[in-house]
This record gives sequence, structure tokens and C-alpha cells, in this order.
Amino acid sequence: MSNECVNELENGKSFSEIVEAMAIRFLPRFVTYSPNVSLLIDTEKYQLKTASHVEELINVFRLRYQNFLEAVKGDEATYDLDEFDHLCDHLVIIDKSTQQIIGTYRILCSDFTSKFYSATEFKIDEFLKIPGKKIELGRACIDPHYRNGQVIDLLWKGIAEYHYATGAKYMFGCSSVKTQSPQVALGIYNYLEARGNALREYNIEPLPKFKMDFSGCTQESAIEVKNFIPGLLRSYLTAGAKIIGEGAIDRDFECVDFFTLINIEEISPLFKKRYFNKE
Repeated sequence: MSNECVNELENGKSFSEIVEAMAIRFLPRFVTYSPNVSLLIDTEKYQLKTASHVEELINVFRLRYQNFLEAVKGDEATYDLDEFDHLCDHLVIIDKSTQQIIGTYRILCSDFTSKFYSATEFKIDEFLKIPGKKIELGRACIDPHYRNGQVIDLLWKGIAEYHYATGAKYMFGCSSVKTQSPQVALGIYNYLEARGNALREYNIEPLPKFKMDFSGCTQESAIEVKNFIPGLLRSYLTAGAKIIGEGAIDRDFECVDFFTLINIEEISPLFKKRYFNKE
């Protein structure tokens, strides 16, 4: 038995979890993995960096599973990974006292790939053709014990540094809302549109598999939706993001995704001053 297996057993991991981790270690796309952009930000308690090897990725995939899928799939699996992960840079936050990864964000940059997760749910061809480098943000999660302002602030600093490293003009991605109700999804769109935060541009719309049936949903019967908008989407909106088009229903993750777009040139004054004001 390898040293990794022994250590994982000692750390309380199940045998099936260890077997799955070993399988990930030997996948060719992860054996040769290295980041496209290397970042490092140190604070007193935490370190933000780009994941640089497969062991860090395994911990990222485990954290993501615990945040996104454990309540949905139970013991069916133990890691969250897909066909995009080897193309991405993965921002990770490490607790320096324990050396554990407690937060992560994955980034796909148009400098390094033409494949994006959002394109599996939305028609985005027209958007991808407009001038300007683009970075797709996704799979953001933080260990529940570390969801504090300092960690969230550090993630945004990492995103800003990635923007400066690549010269990206646009940041985009899927923002998830924990509902599968067309009525709630329509209510959220109408609520944001009334505040100038939702637009219909670039012919962006859900692919047929992800379209919702809005028949029977009316403005008059729209329920109160503000409380459905999660903290991450609120943060994007505060930064100046726009929701483009109607939401897409994601049955695997039991949520509705909204295509979310931030033009760095139109970033809000608050976020520009705090994160995007590098001389």
C-alpha cells in the first residue's frame, strides 16, 4: 500500500474515497497538470495560490463535492470533477496553520482554451466572438467554517490578480440559485431586470436541454425572490455584473444557473477601488 493510502486511512478517509483518489492521480490529464498562470498571495493566516499538482487538485475536488453534491448524491461519489478541470487554473486558499485547502475558484481563460463550461448550458457563440480576452469563473466554494470576509476578500484579490496577469476584459460564468422552480427563476430575472441588472444581449439563451417551461408563470403571480439570490451572485451584482437572458435548469446540481457577465471596464467603483485599481 502506498504512503498516500496509509496517510489517507489515518486521516479517516473511506476505502472507496481512497480508491477514487488513486484513480484521479493516474489520469493522464492530471499526471501532467500544471497551471497556465502562477499566482501567490500571502497573508498572516492564509495563502492564495494556483494549484500546481494533482494532490492539490484532489483536495479541490473533494471540497467541491462536499459543497455542491454531497447533499444531492450522498455516497454515490466523493469528488467533483469534469472534463474542464485539466484546462483550468484553480485558485486555492490554504489555511497556513493546518495546510488544508479551505477555498477554491476555477478559471478558464480564452488565452489557453476555446472550451468553456457555460457553453454546455448556454448558447454563447456570439459572445465569445466579440473582441477582448475572457475568463470564465466557476465552482467557487469555501469550507463552511471559513466563510468570513477575510477569505472572500482574498478570493477576489486572486481574481483581480488573474485579470492583470492575462489582461482579460470580460469575466463570465454560471451563477447558481438553489431552486428548480420556473416561477422563482422568472421572478429573479424580473426583479433584477427592474433594477438594471438583467439584460438580453449576444443572443445568449439556454440550450434546449436546459430550457424551462414558463407557461403559467406571470408577473402578477411572481413570488418574493430576493431571499433566493445567493451571496455569491449578490457579490457579482455589487461588482457590476449583469445577468444575460433567462436561467437554465441544471438537474444534476438541482439548481437554476444564470449566465453572468462582468465587463472590467464597467466594474463598480467599490470593486475598482478595492481590487481593480492596480497602478
